[in-house]
Amino acid sequence: MRDAQLVYNVIANQPASDVASGGRLVAPVGLPLTMQQPCISAALAAARSTLLQDGYREEPQDFTDTRQLYLNIPKLILDDFYDDWIRMLSTPEAGQFSPWRELLAQLLGKPTIDNGLLQWMLIAPIMKTRSKAKVAAIAEGYASARTRYHAMLGADGVMVLPTLGLLAPPHGKMNRQSLKPGVNGLFTAHTMGNYLDLPSIAIPAWKFKDPVTGLPPSISVMCAPGAEGKLFAAASRIAEQLGDGL
Repeated sequence: MRDAQLVYNVIANQPASDVASGGRLVAPVGLPLTMQQPCISAALAAARSTLLQDGYREEPQDFTDTRQLYLNIPKLILDDFYDDWIRMLSTPEAGQFSPWRELLAQLLGKPTIDNGLLQWMLIAPIMKTRSKAKVAAIAEGYASARTRYHAMLGADGVMVLPTLGLLAPPHGKMNRQSLKPGVNGLFTAHTMGNYLDLPSIAIPAWKFKDPVTGLPPSISVMCAPGAEGKLFAAASRIAEQLGDGL
């Protein structure tokens, strides 16, 4: 934690200021969350309890609109990248790249691209938005949501959520976990921080490591842009309780 704040203060336009403990602990209501292992929910409860004991005031807020924001992510990704993927994977020798031809090659054990990328390309006919007006409306929806959530968190609010609702999966298995239809509660907290442009920091909860695998769950603290001092203060206290505190 100390090193993360040091790096931030070097690269940021404005270093994070030291702030007093306490503030608002925003509690998302209606945010779809799934946690596979009990150690994740135990670490999350301990992190929140730490801040409440430090004088933070819990403040429930409505997050039900994040469900639709999550569902719109593939539409924007595919609008941004799908045509470029096809172009860059096409060659004069083989002609235009075909995801369906690649699927057959992968089934025959002769892949030419990563399976995760292929999965994205295969869902494109279903998910890719055809109308530029629709794409613009989705983008505007994200802009409005950022304005709303930045104001909600303000200068003294933080959120504490699981970074992911699962422990680190085996190498190569992340796409299988993430590319599922509908709202995937294992990933909603992580992706919400990304599409809402929320500064965040992930803390390994070593004191709550999974007894079977020995892997630690990860807890994220998030804030509004400009409140990074509050972010580091809250995260440092949580790290002391969940990890080694460094």
